[in-house]
Amino acid sequence: MSDTAGLYIGLSGIQASQQALNIIGENIANAGTPGYVEEQAVLGTIGNASVPGNDAGVAVTSIQRQSNQYLQQQVLTAQSTNQSLSAVQSALSTIQAQFPEPAGTGAFSTQLASFWSDWGSLSTNAGSTSARTALLQQGQVVAQSLNQLSAGISSVGTNAGQQLTSAVSTVNTLASQIATLNGRIVASSAGTGNPDPGLQDQRDTLVSQLSQQLNIQVTALPDGSETITAGNGTLVTGTATQQLTLSGGGASTALTWGTAGTSAAVTGGAVGGLLTVVTSTVPGQLAGLDSVASSLSNAVNTAQAQGYDLTGAKGKPFFTGSTAADLAVAITDPNQIAAASTPVPSGTSPSANIDGSNAANIADLGAGPVTFGGTTVASPTTVYGSFVADLGSAVSQVNSQVSAQSQVVSSTTTTYQNQTGVDTNQELTAMVQYQNSYQAAARYLATVQATMQDLLQTLG
Repeated sequence: MSDTAGLYIGLSGIQASQQALNIIGENIANAGTPGYVEEQAVLGTIGNASVPGNDAGVAVTSIQRQSNQYLQQQVLTAQSTNQSLSAVQSALSTIQAQFPEPAGTGAFSTQLASFWSDWGSLSTNAGSTSARTALLQQGQVVAQSLNQLSAGISSVGTNAGQQLTSAVSTVNTLASQIATLNGRIVASSAGTGNPDPGLQDQRDTLVSQLSQQLNIQVTALPDGSETITAGNGTLVTGTATQQLTLSGGGASTALTWGTAGTSAAVTGGAVGGLLTVVTSTVPGQLAGLDSVASSLSNAVNTAQAQGYDLTGAKGKPFFTGSTAADLAVAITDPNQIAAASTPVPSGTSPSANIDGSNAANIADLGAGPVTFGGTTVASPTTVYGSFVADLGSAVSQVNSQVSAQSQVVSSTTTTYQNQTGVDTNQELTAMVQYQNSYQAAARYLATVQATMQDLLQTLG
């Protein structure tokens, strides 16, 4: 080895150590930067082309990101599942808040109990106009409450639909940004084979944000780009994207791929959760509340049909409508309430028909099923109780799921960060190592220079 070669070797050692120290400094500076992945200098010997088998120093051949795609995918999946469950949890909790049971302020159960109580009061004073008027008014309160509760549940679906539109737009925007970064990362590795770590960090951040919108699978390609699939479609491949499109509304809301209209079977994330809310959660809760309204209308109208009003006429339907949204009190004349089980006796005035036995039977609907004319009808109070219990069970279940999934997110994220994040203690150890290497290379270079000077002086 010539002395000149020794100078190059020493200089390469100084330069490689300095570059490695710069990378360590970058790691330490970004130890708290979200999404930053630790970088490490990969050193390699420099071959001597003129003398095969001999080496001519050292160089930083690449900068390696300490990423772990397997652990990253676990975090992405955990985040996606958590966001989906959280969307359903939010919707169910908002719906449950409209039902302050048992017997909270404004509780429907309290209003329904008052309705049955008014039937009981009428049964003991069937000729009282004030008792009949009070009953009609309470019937209107019950019907209007069901109308409002139905509208409240529907508004949860409307809000979720708006959020879903926004989430789909976010997915398409993120997909486009990731595709653009794919192109820049591939270009950055041209000629060197080493993609820009900073661009890869940016892409990881966007991919993490995308996973919160829907469940995705990420595949790294040899050229540095990533392919991202979701459900039955490819969202990003290279610099190309496939957009998601939202159509329909309410229970018929659907997602499709691009302009082809192929059904997009995507799940997870805010998109999957919100889609569940608008197509299943809200329609299911509305159907449950409708069963309460239908039970109430059917029970009271069946009883009315078996009774007689104050004039002795056969009872007319008390309620009109069969859903919570359209239920209303059908009669406006208090005298048409069929409190009696028998008609007015022949030869007597209408005011003499003060039989209240039918009203007493209707009042019993607050406690359980009652048979009217051979037809047994279920207690609307029981139907409502089952609806509230089912809602409470659904809320409890999703709360438990969100709590458990949050722990999964925390655990997988910690594991991933421990693997890919910056450990300042390790960085300080590496810094000392490269400081020593730098100093040794500098001393070696000085020794070679001194030897050359001695040699020149001897020859001179």
